[in-house]
Amino acid sequence: MTIVLVALGIGMLIGYWQIIPNKYSRWTGYLTWFGLFILLLTMGVRIGSDEKILANLGTLGVQAFLLALFSVVFSVIILFLLEHYLISYQKEEQRKVGEKA
Repeated sequence: MTIVLVALGIGMLIGYWQIIPNKYSRWTGYLTWFGLFILLLTMGVRIGSDEKILANLGTLGVQAFLLALFSVVFSVIILFLLEHYLISYQKEEQRKVGEKA
């Protein structure tokens, strides 16, 4: 798990410091999709080859569905609240700039 977090952190720093020139930025989307495809493919192979997982697929399927459902629902709620906060903050900043002018 540590290596995953380290890789994510390095990727965030690369994006923040804009180390990759903008002319290559369209390739990052393709690279992301390719990486996601490989990840899902290897996960499917691993799940398909594990008899224990296949035997408990009914139970795991319900748990996976609930986990995915709650992840999506709470992500949308948090993004809605964050967007509302950022828009309010931006309007407040614009009001302050308008008062100074």
